Amino acid sequence: MAADRQFMLSAAVALGVHDTILNFYSHFPAQVRIKWPNDLLVGTQKIAGILIENTLRGKSIDASIVGIGVNVNQVDFSADLKATSLVKILGEDFDLDEVLTELNQNLDNRYIQLKAMGFERLMEHYNALLFCRGEKVLLHVNGIQEVVKVLGAQNSGLLNLLHSDGRVSEHAHHEIGWEAVR
Repeated sequence: MAADRQFMLSAAVALGVHDTILNFYSHFPAQVRIKWPNDLLVGTQKIAGILIENTLRGKSIDASIVGIGVNVNQVDFSADLKATSLVKILGEDFDLDEVLTELNQNLDNRYIQLKAMGFERLMEHYNALLFCRGEKVLLHVNGIQEVVKVLGAQNSGLLNLLHSDGRVSEHAHHEIGWEAVR
């Protein structure tokens, strides 16, 4: 895959994790959202996170290491974390092998979609599930707190924001702070 398409892998993994959580928590699908760039939320509480390390060779991705953390049976979280788990939401313990099997299947399905070069469709799905998309929210943008409207993520992974003056800006993950949201 071309190095300039690295975010496509992140989007595919986020969608695969989303599909997995939704399989177990299908009662309120609109509550399961992707928080750009690499977290999954139920409501406003984090249920999963993703880290991806890519090794590049020239203009291509040579290898990727994907780390996924899903809160499944954990019931206690630090008071300063806005986190939840499947057991806290649904009130029942889950078989970790069953969750892992479901996750692997969903990741495979999304990877097949990615390999088929379904970039546009993949990003449509990603943006449709994007936390705060279409909403005005208070964010830290390049260290300045301001109300912006979240427009969506680009194939490159940049996040588009609409400012009160009508200007649209593009941002990398390190330029945005979500601390003020909800």
